[in-house]
Amino acid sequence: MAEKMDYVYLVKIYDSTGRLLPVVTAFATRHGAEAYVHDFLPTGKYQEGAAACKAEIVKTEVRE
Repeated sequence: MAEKMDYVYLVKIYDSTGRLLPVVTAFATRHGAEAYVHDFLPTGKYQEGAAACKAEIVKTEVRE
């Protein structure tokens, strides 16, 4: 039987030094991931005070 593969879109948030912040969120659609980035980055701050300046959206396979 063939494995069923789905995809999720992971959003990674980085600070101004390029350090990955402890915020990685998964979305079922790229549109949802892009909306999250749009809402998150304009604030300029992460909850712990680190400046969020870059986001990366990564399409990732999920196998069942």
